[in-house]
Amino acid sequence: MVSKINPLVVADSMIRLTTVTTSRTIPITEKDVIVSQVPIGDFYRTFMEMCKHQKINVPFELKLLPHREQPPNDFFASGKPTARTFSDFSIATQPATSITSITSEEEEDIPVAAKLYIELENAEVGDSITQIIIKDWKIDERMFKVLVRSCSYLPMLSKVRLFNAGISGPSMISLIKWLMSIPNLRVLFLDNNPIRGRENFYLLLNKLVELREVSFRFCSITDKGAALLAKSIGPNLLKLNLTGNEIGDEGAASLAQALRLNGTLLSLSLAGNKVGNKGAEALAN
Repeated sequence: MVSKINPLVVADSMIRLTTVTTSRTIPITEKDVIVSQVPIGDFYRTFMEMCKHQKINVPFELKLLPHREQPPNDFFASGKPTARTFSDFSIATQPATSITSITSEEEEDIPVAAKLYIELENAEVGDSITQIIIKDWKIDERMFKVLVRSCSYLPMLSKVRLFNAGISGPSMISLIKWLMSIPNLRVLFLDNNPIRGRENFYLLLNKLVELREVSFRFCSITDKGAALLAKSIGPNLLKLNLTGNEIGDEGAASLAQALRLNGTLLSLSLAGNKVGNKGAEALAN
């Protein structure tokens, strides 16, 4: 049973609280903000205040996700592909599925039109945010400043997922500054953010050494980018997903060399790349 909450006007933001369930998408505008009955504490207030300060209209929808005790292994899994196993990792033989057509049980809870999702550990504690997801919206320099300020006091935040968020080579430094402000970040997904030419995803692995799981799917990573990533795999990384990129035999060989020196990486996915027999042999050995 959802408890009722009376409308509330806060300063100039005209924040209107309404009785809705967490499965409902919540549209947000600068003048008329509708939030769920679930409080999101300082994050929400700081986020809206910073957007106003940076003169940013909020063009996305906010949705609160119920916390999952045991989340699926792959947030956007596309079935169970057959795989050839090489020691402690595997290369899936099934072709990669494009981001727009990927479906899963968990994604059914997330409408395509929505842009920002927040998962809370405890629905009654607003600052118990464990995960932030931004989808289909370009994050510019101003928004990075908003995110740095908004996430500064979220001790339970451990997962950030940015899907098609317009991350570019020049914006990588701003992205790193934001992510470094999240002390307990352990899972990072940057799927469908192609950076052609500069391929500086490796900087994330260099700076965020506590990451356990990283996904760079559909990011146009080539052999050059794979070689840079291979040199940056740290001792804490357990899972690296490079599905749907442009990595060939040379890049696979670089990753194979890194695996020989790294005993902690448990999962490496190269589905939908350009790895041939030579690359597969290098990984197998």
